[in-house]
Amino acid sequence: MRTRKRTLQVYLNEEEYNKLAKICENSNLPRSTVIRKMILGHTIRLRPNMDFAKLHAEIGSIGININQIARKAIQMHLTGDDLKRVKSMLAAVLRELDRWRQVWK
Repeated sequence: MRTRKRTLQVYLNEEEYNKLAKICENSNLPRSTVIRKMILGHTIRLRPNMDFAKLHAEIGSIGININQIARKAIQMHLTGDDLKRVKSMLAAVLRELDRWRQVWK
């Protein structure tokens, strides 16, 4: 059963309609969802593009490589300074991934 029972007909000029259509296309959301989010003051986020997906995959691979290096460093009993540098790089990659996740949530 529908929870929304009220309908609304809106007349837009060409410019308004084109702007709404562009927002819908960029966010990959239907018009009704975009309009509801706007009314409620929610942020409409753009969908990630393919460059972002490639970047995300690459950063993930880098993070995995750094983690493998850190494990190997622990097994080889490297100095504390070496381990700190590796851990610092891994933490930076993980922070960047988390930042991107928040942006594209």
